[in-house]
Amino acid sequence: MSDNVKIHRLSVSNFMAVEAVEIEFDKGVAIVSGPNGAGKSCVINSLSTLFMGKKATPSNAVKSGTKEALISAACSSSELGDFVVTKKIKESGNEYLTITTKIGAKYTSPQKLLDGFLDVLSFDPLAFSEMRPPQQRALLIKHFVDGIDLDALAEERKSYYSERTLLNKQMATERERLNIMPKPEEVEEVEEVDIQETLASLEAKRKNNRYRECQIQEMASLQSDINTFDKERKRLEEELKTLIESRKEATQSWLNVKSSLTEEEDVTDEEEKLSNAQAINRKAAEIRGQIKAHMKQAEVVEKLEKQRDFWSTSIEGVDLRKEQALKRSTIPVEGLTVTDDGVLYNGLPFEQECESGRIIIGVKIAAAINPTLKLIRIERGSALDSSNLKKLSKEIKELGFAGIIEVVKDTESGGIEITEG
Repeated sequence: MSDNVKIHRLSVSNFMAVEAVEIEFDKGVAIVSGPNGAGKSCVINSLSTLFMGKKATPSNAVKSGTKEALISAACSSSELGDFVVTKKIKESGNEYLTITTKIGAKYTSPQKLLDGFLDVLSFDPLAFSEMRPPQQRALLIKHFVDGIDLDALAEERKSYYSERTLLNKQMATERERLNIMPKPEEVEEVEEVDIQETLASLEAKRKNNRYRECQIQEMASLQSDINTFDKERKRLEEELKTLIESRKEATQSWLNVKSSLTEEEDVTDEEEKLSNAQAINRKAAEIRGQIKAHMKQAEVVEKLEKQRDFWSTSIEGVDLRKEQALKRSTIPVEGLTVTDDGVLYNGLPFEQECESGRIIIGVKIAAAINPTLKLIRIERGSALDSSNLKKLSKEIKELGFAGIIEVVKDTESGGIEITEG
């Protein structure tokens, strides 16, 4: 039944410990009070027995000494108009459920019309405020958050967060290594010495100089011959012509050698280069290694930053999906929302809300869980003081619901009293 159903009157007779009770809900919230054992819970349970099918009927439904129990509720809805739901329970255990309209029409499958009342009849608004935060969260998600598994979303976010935390630690270590390395722009590059080329140049110059020494020595020898010829000239006049000729030849040879005499070259640069070549080349290799290491470390840090950004984006995506899901939720209380492990009200843990506030919120949740049957039942009204009992009754009335509240209380008759809340 999708229509809103209001209960106007409940009549119970010979049900469990109750002999006869009638409650007019149009007058307000009904407070069922009495001492323990007087039958208050029987009145409350009669609603479940009436609306929730045979599975909700207790084994001792028929009052001892009677042959049948009778429960009926006068109701109305825009779909059916005025109608009465009646259940007879025989001593044998047989049950007879009927739904009769104002004009006397009966429905052949009355229980199908009553399906869907389970949540509203089994949920006590006071119980919500006494649940542990994870239980409150689970209830709100079950009834008001559709299309997304918030628990799975929380686990997904937790996984992303862990990955990002590990990467941040690794990235801090790698960045520290990078920071102590010399930067490429701070390193003065050293030109390497080409040892082979320098050795070749040195050998060529040395060969030239050795050749020059030979030439000088040869010139010295020839000069000695000339001097000898001059000294011996007078003594050897008879051989003058021959000596003169020999001198001419020697002189010409000397001139030939002199004309081809090469310039002496300075080998200082090559010798100095060679003496320092290995040290220079080691320094150049060290600088290249530093630059290469710096570039490689920078790549490691950049890669970690990209991975960190990926997990951060993943976390933001999870948070956005959660935010959108909660925006689409139909939680009936403004300011009430779920977290990964509990419930918040106006940004604070729900359990920090005052008692009366928690009671009002519980009533609104009970009304929203299944608004079809406009009835809220509370079995533990004894936990409320008179002020909160009045607030609870007022809230139920303002929501347009009927209410029935069980309160343990000594009465003059020792039986059940029905009062307007």
